[in-house]
Amino acid sequence: MTMLQKFRINLSDKHRLFSPIGLALIDEFTSEPPFGKLRVRLEIDRDGTNQWEPTDIRAKVNSHGVVFFPGLGRRVHVSSPPQITKFRVSLDAEFYRPFYFRELTGAQFTDGLTFDSQAYNDAQPLPASDVVGLPKAEDDFRLLLPAVNYPFESHIRVVRGIVTTLEVSPKPLRNALVSSPNKERVITDERGEFVLPLRWAPVAMFLENPANAGANELTLNRTDGLSTSVKLKINGNEFSITAVTLKTVKISPVLPGALTKGTAVLPKIDILVEHKRLAAAHHHTLVIPDDLKKVQKIQVSTT
Repeated sequence: MTMLQKFRINLSDKHRLFSPIGLALIDEFTSEPPFGKLRVRLEIDRDGTNQWEPTDIRAKVNSHGVVFFPGLGRRVHVSSPPQITKFRVSLDAEFYRPFYFRELTGAQFTDGLTFDSQAYNDAQPLPASDVVGLPKAEDDFRLLLPAVNYPFESHIRVVRGIVTTLEVSPKPLRNALVSSPNKERVITDERGEFVLPLRWAPVAMFLENPANAGANELTLNRTDGLSTSVKLKINGNEFSITAVTLKTVKISPVLPGALTKGTAVLPKIDILVEHKRLAAAHHHTLVIPDDLKKVQKIQVSTT
């Protein structure tokens, strides 16, 4: 025989659980939550000396894909003033390099994101003002950038490359930020390797009408993706773009010789390599589509 028991809910028997941090992780390429395996690690600096020790505290993921640590900082007894403990969270993502890996001048995060956790309990809750603010765009630790094994769809153009130092015995430059004019960006791995998508870069085009020697305007079959920041390669010569309309581009210098209808016009774009060891951003030129067929070996002079 089963005995039925009545239970009374005690509304006062509730606990407040706060998380001092929440990571709404985003795949920067798709602007969607990431896919693949993801491991979140939490370390603690017990004595304020930047000596990080691993913890066995596991992160939770809510229905919106936000990673957080409920109850972190909750104590039975809270001192006055409340104790502040420093933590560091880091990510191992199967198909990504976290944005905090970038090593740029002024960047704060390279090995993980550090944050403070204030002790609290029900009698001494956290102040209402103690809320984690949104990060600045340049310090957005939520973003995950495609790694070299990212499964891009077959129709996405990519350029593969490796960044090394300019030395007799080149060394890979890890955690360099590599970007294209259309704002795609990735971070080099421990081998200095990267795969940069070029969704919005211009494609090869051709002349729709013949052009005479001395001409400074060309009629093309398409001009999407072209701008004054893009250069053109035509029959081995390089031209700057001074203006773009729906079907024409103005170029400088003028054509040295006549061109026939159907002549190939190849866009040239710069990809940038940025790193704290570089005095200035390094420009590397790509000819599309010719250079997409080979690995780009980029050597940079470091300080």
